[in-house]
Amino acid sequence: MILLRLLETYAQHQKLVLEIITALHPDFIARADKSVSIMELLELAQKYHHVPQIGVWYTPEGSWDYFFHGGGCRLTHQQTGEPIDWDPPNTNVVDSYKFAYWLEWAIRTQPNTLDVNLEKLSFNDKNPLDDWLKISIQSLIDQDMIVLHTDNRLFIQPSNPTGS
Repeated sequence: MILLRLLETYAQHQKLVLEIITALHPDFIARADKSVSIMELLELAQKYHHVPQIGVWYTPEGSWDYFFHGGGCRLTHQQTGEPIDWDPPNTNVVDSYKFAYWLEWAIRTQPNTLDVNLEKLSFNDKNPLDDWLKISIQSLIDQDMIVLHTDNRLFIQPSNPTGS
């Protein structure tokens, strides 16, 4: 259950990326919407082509460097170094590789600020985080708490409140 809480935390953090994409590059959201026509997508892309690929986003919690890529955006908090990377459209879908990168950061720099005791995680010696994640993810899949989608994306079941 530790992993589920960490996934839910990361999914919550992905909402900040959604906020930035919605404000600066709503065409990225439209790309994920299968009902949007090619002409509409072209119009939106032209409308937002002036938005810099890299920049800074200011929030009450601090400043974030952003980098738009493909159809998504990577944020890095300027003070803490927290990485959040997300591709639209659903914040309940977590990319396992991007999550692992965030989890490595959390274990290294923020072990006491998360809602879980990261020191209780049981790792092996060879590749501790990867092995623990694989085993824990499979356990959550077996319990129908998450669903594995293509491209190593994990869908957190709606019964677990993390937003949309």
